Amino acid sequence: MAAACAAPERVAGLLRDLGGACWVAAANGSQDSVLAGPPAALEDALALLRLEGVEVRPLAVSYAAHGPAVAPGLRAIEAAARQVPWAAPRCGWISSLDGASVQAPPTPAHWRRQTLEPVRFAEALGALRARGVEVLLELGPGASLSRLAARALPSARTLTSAPGEADPARHLLEVAARLWEAGHPVTWERLLADLS
Repeated sequence: MAAACAAPERVAGLLRDLGGACWVAAANGSQDSVLAGPPAALEDALALLRLEGVEVRPLAVSYAAHGPAVAPGLRAIEAAARQVPWAAPRCGWISSLDGASVQAPPTPAHWRRQTLEPVRFAEALGALRARGVEVLLELGPGASLSRLAARALPSARTLTSAPGEADPARHLLEVAARLWEAGHPVTWERLLADLS
């Protein structure tokens, strides 16, 4: 997979010129795309994009996601999703399939589509902007989505649960403090007890 500093539509058009061996795996912003495909085809795609003046950067992943390469695993993904005891969310969530607001838990069909289809992160961020969301918290092992969100929504406060090089407990307290400063409730007693 690789990142390309170009509109997803432009990248998709250039990839069609290569016969469709690669695809747009994520539309992260107006000039922020991720493409995927088999290694040799991906190298050809990157060479073409560079010739077209597009800045590209290979990503540190060893697989091609969100496209035809994952098709053989879709049944297993859907079956695994059926095993999860999903509960109704306490608040709605925004789908990165289409930017729609969803009030129900994700279905196995949702996870199948999310695995196969391009991630439309830009549409999801646009939906958050339209709803006046001012604080975004990335829960996960890294901060790549927070960086994308900060570029797309510069007025929003973006936080990440990943401590990076910082002490994990101190980082968690700092994130909780920033959420509290932004007006979100924090159950300090429980948080501090969990950190003790």
